[in-house]
Amino acid sequence: KLYYIIIMSGFKRFYYNGELAGQRLTLDAKQAHHLLDVLRLKKGAEVEVFNDRGISSRAVVLSVSRKSVELELSSGQPTVKTDLDIALATAVPKGSRMDWLVEKTAELGLRQLIPLITQRSVIRDVTRKLPRWQNIAVAAAKQTGQNHIVQIQPAVAFSEIIKQTEVSPPVALLRHGAPRTQTTRGLDYDLCLIAVPLASSPLEEII
Repeated sequence: KLYYIIIMSGFKRFYYNGELAGQRLTLDAKQAHHLLDVLRLKKGAEVEVFNDRGISSRAVVLSVSRKSVELELSSGQPTVKTDLDIALATAVPKGSRMDWLVEKTAELGLRQLIPLITQRSVIRDVTRKLPRWQNIAVAAAKQTGQNHIVQIQPAVAFSEIIKQTEVSPPVALLRHGAPRTQTTRGLDYDLCLIAVPLASSPLEEII
């Protein structure tokens, strides 16, 4: 069995897409809705705000309006970052199982999730699902104390990801200290795990 422990800060957390510089910032509409309408926090409440650059900061709710929240920051604190940026490239399961996979990937601190399309994939067009999965990743980071958010990449063909990694499936492993993998699609990682069910990936596709 695999066990992992998540240490929580004790403060409600909110995502800010930008630098945590200066003394004040304004949350976007989605984060403001969560603070005001879901958690029902008031002026003076202490919270934690984080971005996707490994920084978090304690903050106080300075002012609130119907759809806006302004925070006053204390000093930002960098978080401990793993030496490896890990990506998971995976075939897309049916139903809500992909939602669960995105959530767990985000909780474990992976940096990228790459949907794979194989010859026998039932779900081939995931474009409309990408924003939903990214929102799930943000929510998971808020709940588990992660200061990096897993980035949901556009879908890629299984054969293409194999060519990009230049290693053999089903697990693509880049040596620690080797040059990072950078591709024309903007993928950038130290280590990439490839996960596909054997039944959906005929041998001729992965050789």
